[in-house]
Amino acid sequence: MAAHDLNLDGLEKMKILLVEDNRSYAETLKERILSLSTPSSVFLAESRDAAVAFLKSDFFDIIILDLQIPTTDGAFDLEYVHGQQVFFSALENAPGTPVYILTGSEPDAFLRGLAKHGQSHDIWGDGIAVPTVDYHHKEDGDQLLAHLNEIAPRIAATDEIRINTGGQPIELKPEQKRALKVFTRSNGGTSCKLKRLGGLSDAIVLKVSVLDSTGHVRCECVGKLGLARHVRKEITAYNSEVTHLRLGAFAHVISYHDQGLRGFSGIFYALADQHSDTFFDLALNRPSKAKVVLTSAREALSRWSDSGTVVNIPVREVRQKILSDENFEKIIAEHELEQLRALDERVVSISASCIHGDLHGGNVLVNSKDQPLMIDFGDVGAGYTCLDPITLELSMLFHPDARASGLSNSLEDSVGDWLNLGIYSANSPAAPIVQFCREWAYDVGPHDDSVLIIAYLFTLRQFKYETVPKDTLTSLLNGLLKALDC
Repeated sequence: MAAHDLNLDGLEKMKILLVEDNRSYAETLKERILSLSTPSSVFLAESRDAAVAFLKSDFFDIIILDLQIPTTDGAFDLEYVHGQQVFFSALENAPGTPVYILTGSEPDAFLRGLAKHGQSHDIWGDGIAVPTVDYHHKEDGDQLLAHLNEIAPRIAATDEIRINTGGQPIELKPEQKRALKVFTRSNGGTSCKLKRLGGLSDAIVLKVSVLDSTGHVRCECVGKLGLARHVRKEITAYNSEVTHLRLGAFAHVISYHDQGLRGFSGIFYALADQHSDTFFDLALNRPSKAKVVLTSAREALSRWSDSGTVVNIPVREVRQKILSDENFEKIIAEHELEQLRALDERVVSISASCIHGDLHGGNVLVNSKDQPLMIDFGDVGAGYTCLDPITLELSMLFHPDARASGLSNSLEDSVGDWLNLGIYSANSPAAPIVQFCREWAYDVGPHDDSVLIIAYLFTLRQFKYETVPKDTLTSLLNGLLKALDC
């Protein structure tokens, strides 16, 4: 592949998957595509299996599909159903990516049946909706080439959007880059600047500043980029629950993209008043301001917690919201914690309500006026009210950002005395945070055991990860189990 096929961010311009078993026809079409004015890359699949493998592993801008293909390369079982299987694989693995079906005649009932799966979306951020299913006569290559020649500059204009990280090592998949570029272009920008705010596993949370050609900021937002099935859950939770909170306590959605991103998606929340620091930053650099921020955060979530219902249920049901049965069994086996099975069956009195579900310090942004803004709503939903304050407190000890900054150092040595605030946080700048979160948890928990059970389960979940030393976790866990008479 020639270097000019790539822009500075490493994403190919108009990357095309051509599914065609006729080698002669395919090579001719490929040569003509590569002769277009805008550089392109064409990948040839000569069978159903080869095409499906490409769709599962690679990002493409366009799919050109001859339906009458064999199952495997070199086979003679040419059938339309094999191409149809590729079509549905594209819908599953690359939703929104335009599929151009090659046909030798006018679309019949079979082809029109495929058309119903197509819609029109602005997948390149230029404000023009693109049909995601279209037909081109196989013998009229000029029509297809003219169409590709028209859309290639539009794709290239999106790819030319620059992504700047300020020297931070931010790893982005091609689909995540495309989501950022589409968002930037759709908001009138020519480049964007990123600051990582958090995110684990397959999702990343970023502060995104969209800049115009003169370098001026057009808008600032928080973007969450991840697998569509996860981010889709977040937009659903946002629409059904988050919008009921007090205005100003949460960022509002300005854009959501899930088409043409190979199963990934991006959700973008507007930022106002320079919410540039996380709560971790505040805890480390301005801990005296923590109470003001925490008071506002608690008030914002009170609409959920005030509607909580006290239930008496087995610890097992609470645990299953926090730690799956599979991981529970794995942790028991690896760390010889058989006594936890009996605790799993104990009945606890606890308040159930809608909660944020992942209220760590990276998901609370703070501006210069010490006003909090909550982000990342992927875990919003039914849960147990004291989980949010316990999560926020223990994130000062457990979260990778808190550990990387050294914030956790002053708490870790005395973690065995977690229940005694006079000892546990006495020498820590995070003391006012620990005090506030602990009082908050006890206030919304109907019984002391509610707080202990949630702290126990949250601690137990950390055994899944490698971020916290096991002796630290064990010390905290043992103290909690002792308080629970286990």
